[in-house]
Amino acid sequence: MKNILVVLLALVTFTTNAQTVVPIYWPFSISSTQSNFVRLIIDQANKDQKKYTFILEHKPGAGGSIAVKTLSSNNNLALSAHSSSFFVRPLIYTENTYNFKDFTPVLIQCVGQPHVIVSVKYKNFEELQKQKFLTIGAIIGSLTEIQAKQLKKLLPNTEVTIVGFQGTPETTQQVMAKNLDLGVDLPANLIQWVELNKLNVIGTSGSISHKNFPAFSKLGVNGFESFVSDYFIVANANVKPEVVAELNNILQHASRTNELKELYEKDFCKKEDLTLQQSNDTFKKWADTWPKLLSK
Repeated sequence: MKNILVVLLALVTFTTNAQTVVPIYWPFSISSTQSNFVRLIIDQANKDQKKYTFILEHKPGAGGSIAVKTLSSNNNLALSAHSSSFFVRPLIYTENTYNFKDFTPVLIQCVGQPHVIVSVKYKNFEELQKQKFLTIGAIIGSLTEIQAKQLKKLLPNTEVTIVGFQGTPETTQQVMAKNLDLGVDLPANLIQWVELNKLNVIGTSGSISHKNFPAFSKLGVNGFESFVSDYFIVANANVKPEVVAELNNILQHASRTNELKELYEKDFCKKEDLTLQQSNDTFKKWADTWPKLLSK
């Protein structure tokens, strides 16, 4: 009887202390600097509290839609990190996709990150205009594809072929190997190669230039101003509001480390610290804005 009581007490203790495991899906290259946005938040959140154990799960492919579909089909508590490609994918590939209105924001991480078009072979936009043929690498179904298509539109006398990749680091590797003429990548993945003069920045999206990263708009090349990435974490819309609020509080607190702030700054992505209501309002604004941007 004594042994049975000990076992029962142990089971009660285990149940009381059991943590809910919450996967956070990452939709893009696991080797990208941007995946560390989520890793750092997870590490800090797991230190800060013991109710939930957050884990990073890699779900790449289809412009980030595989992660979203995995989230949608998960009946347990789960989250997905994403970028503005979350809104882009279902708007340009309308079959077998998802409705971004079926999800709710848990945390808005940072906003306004520019995308960068780089090359080894060419130094500026004027050189591109002189070419008969060009290849450019991008993630199909993502905002990088939209930027590649915009470049193609601005080069009417050049035959531009868009080559698809699962992640931006893979695109840049092919550019550096001279297997591609151009690639679309993100600042933090490129800084070391740009500073070593191993890569030439043709221009960036957005309207703000940074050291060694001039915005196309400042170079007299228009059409890229709106194509910047915002980063956030979402849950299924059917998750109870009080659970979303609790997760927001945990992840918001975990995202205030200096290490993460420095990582955002390196990627020219502005840290946000919004209330849950402000996050919902911002998310709704994005959901309304992206269809208008892509219809132009």
